[in-house]
Amino acid sequence: EEIAVKILIIDDDKKFTDTLKDDVIKFFKEYDKAIITVINENFRQVDLFNNYHIFFLDIDLLTDNGLTIAKQLRELDSNAMIIFVSSRSNLVFKTFVVKPFYFLRKANYKKDLIYFF
Repeated sequence: EEIAVKILIIDDDKKFTDTLKDDVIKFFKEYDKAIITVINENFRQVDLFNNYHIFFLDIDLLTDNGLTIAKQLRELDSNAMIIFVSSRSNLVFKTFVVKPFYFLRKANYKKDLIYFF
């Protein structure tokens, strides 16, 4: 039985998460099943985190810090694939502490996404 890839998108920008979700669905449609969950608020739903393989995570969240959430993720799962998505590309080096897989710059979203996939 095929195992679906479980993806969690954490970002407070609903319009952006809709776009990202659509792009991820398009990509995974050709390969496998993908189950995608989006969190636009209440970002500390850590009970959810253990069941996912890939995390798209904004750094500047309305009520939280994506870097702090990523550190919690790392403690739960050292193999989790963390992709930061941010308008603040100056923060890229600060993310290295949690060993992200990739850093998508919102300003270069389309180009970065092509490289990522």
